Amino acid sequence: MFCGYRHLKVDHGKRVYASGKVCINGLEGFWSFAKERLIKHHGVSRSWFPYYLKELEFRYNNRGTIYSMFSVSMCVTLCLLCQIGSNHLNFYKKLFWTSVIHELGGETKISAFIMTLSHSRMWSVVWSRGENMLSWLTCHNRAFEFLGGIPSTVRIDNLKTGVASGCGVWSKINEGYASYARQMDFAPDPHRVRTPRDKGKAERRVQDVKILQVTEKDRFEDMEDLQETSRLRILARSRKLTCPVTGKSIYDSWNLEKQHLKPLPFSLPEPFDVQVSREVGRDCLVSFEGRRYSVPYRWAKRTVQVRGCASTVEFWGEEKLICVFPRKTDCRLLVDQSHYEGTDSDTGKAPAPLGKIGREIVIPRSWEIEDAPRRSIDHYAELVGARS
Repeated sequence: MFCGYRHLKVDHGKRVYASGKVCINGLEGFWSFAKERLIKHHGVSRSWFPYYLKELEFRYNNRGTIYSMFSVSMCVTLCLLCQIGSNHLNFYKKLFWTSVIHELGGETKISAFIMTLSHSRMWSVVWSRGENMLSWLTCHNRAFEFLGGIPSTVRIDNLKTGVASGCGVWSKINEGYASYARQMDFAPDPHRVRTPRDKGKAERRVQDVKILQVTEKDRFEDMEDLQETSRLRILARSRKLTCPVTGKSIYDSWNLEKQHLKPLPFSLPEPFDVQVSREVGRDCLVSFEGRRYSVPYRWAKRTVQVRGCASTVEFWGEEKLICVFPRKTDCRLLVDQSHYEGTDSDTGKAPAPLGKIGREIVIPRSWEIEDAPRRSIDHYAELVGARS
């Protein structure tokens, strides 16, 4: 029931299709008009649907009049103000570039990760040799560090490292990237396919990178030299460009916007190239990459997330770090005896503690010994004699 409207009806079941001016032809005409124009968007966000509907209502009621030509510009202005007022949106763009890096043997094909703040238009460029999940998250960390904070929303391209399937509002975020986003407290917002205007501010910065920041004449000693050179050129150029929102330079607008970004965590998440869910066995062991790892006994028979980082394996539960092990060791059974120590709790009963002989025999951290100990039978006899 909509207040302020008088509702009239016709009953098609009784073959009554109109009663004077009362019919549903006008309503069907409007929905046909609306669906025809909304289908080109390949779906719209639930939160923005009322605004699209109000625009179509205006267009339908003013068909053929001079007012209809103003509706597009009014809608674009409304969306821009809402983005600036409610979210500090980030836009991501990836491009390929060939640069001369002496450490890598001359001309090298690398990728540029470009992140642009929606309000101030300040941008960050992070160079990477790879495009896997490890490189993707490393670039995120470095971009957030340069920009001085984390926005509420990050609009990303439809890469497999970010989007598992679908696109736009129908997309399914990659499980590993979704976990990283929850930890960093931002919302991923994939854009639609073949719609570069959805990330136009990042596309604009691509031109700077291609033409001004890195040229064919540049030579670099290594990747860090390239990264530092790009950082200095970004800061210099941001002082010359004007932010269209504030009228000040992009650099000055960025310093004002940093106050509204979420602060960086004390320690940034370790980038990882794989994340899987594993169930902990009764023996508190978890299998991953052909090895078995121990976790605290409180997690027995529960599910944990396993992250394979560059040099470590991290175990997470309830969005908290449980324990860390070295990755790809020669040791196939990595057991930390401290995981089996403690007292009874609500989640489980503590294992029986090791006795004197057990503490002498068992290695506290199984992967930290190079060669397996070789003890004579006399050594064990001494232990048994000492106990008796």
